[in-house]
Amino acid sequence: MNNNILEDLELFNEIIKEFLNEEKTTPASKFISPENIMKEIDLKLDKHPLDNEKYKKLLKQLINSTPKSSSKHFFNQLYGGRHSKAVLGDLLAVILNTSMATFKIAGPQVIVEKTILETISNLVGYSNESGGTFPTGGSMSNFMSVVMARDKIDLSINKRGMSKTLIAYTSDCSHYSIAKNASFAGIGRENVRYILSNNRGQIDIISLEKEIKKDIDRGLTPFYLNATAGTTVLGAFDPVKKLVNICKRYKIWLHLDGAFGGSVIFSKNLKNLVEGIENVDSFCFNAHKTLGAPLSTSVLLVKKKKYLYKSFDNDAQYLYQTHNKDY
Repeated sequence: MNNNILEDLELFNEIIKEFLNEEKTTPASKFISPENIMKEIDLKLDKHPLDNEKYKKLLKQLINSTPKSSSKHFFNQLYGGRHSKAVLGDLLAVILNTSMATFKIAGPQVIVEKTILETISNLVGYSNESGGTFPTGGSMSNFMSVVMARDKIDLSINKRGMSKTLIAYTSDCSHYSIAKNASFAGIGRENVRYILSNNRGQIDIISLEKEIKKDIDRGLTPFYLNATAGTTVLGAFDPVKKLVNICKRYKIWLHLDGAFGGSVIFSKNLKNLVEGIENVDSFCFNAHKTLGAPLSTSVLLVKKKKYLYKSFDNDAQYLYQTHNKDY
């Protein structure tokens, strides 16, 4: 098969035009069971390439048989529909294929990234000491927050490992990644306390503080609280302002997982749902869930960027040939 980008872009336009027109009349794809997919669509990997016509036919068949999760009519999972400018941006990103490791290899793309992060930090209410990054998803954003909280308690952990039992807290309505991340970070799944929620799906403040006091009395070290802005099932928002006060009292890192509902920061009418957000230690949201961005577009912000550096800074002279300390 030939390698002709302009020719293939024409094929892309042809396929997508047909797909978008077909979507108007058939918003849901026909379900094909796993047992029948290989019977209906020839997905074998042969030694010899397909000719152009067979290749085009197979691509169209594959596209039209795939669930239309980018459609605004798709509600099975937390998707936000597609936005034409976001699609264009993703296509250009694929063409450029830029690594964001340093300014020297990414140029103005680094400035785009920093500008977005600074603008969102200002919306949150963070100072110029804040920082951020674009992780691979909400689970990774939450994981990074756990690591930073762990290292704030004891930075030697990332070199010598755990020397004390650290305890994390989250509501029983929070995202599944919290337990997984506790395992990855060496905290241990059994050291995550699941706090009961009220009838609105919000973490119960009284139960939380009781559990923290119990752990302190046992000689354990509370270090991290995951609050949620928009729980997966109920869409509940934990009371950030009240949680800030508790975390300050017990010197606990407060992370606000806004993967689903965190984009309320862009709304004058709804931002009150995360009142107190300017005082959380870290915050994340997924633009692909509510803003029409493609998968996966996650943003992680940290009130003090020094913790990002302490936990994730690495040195590799063969790769990280930076322009200066900021680029």
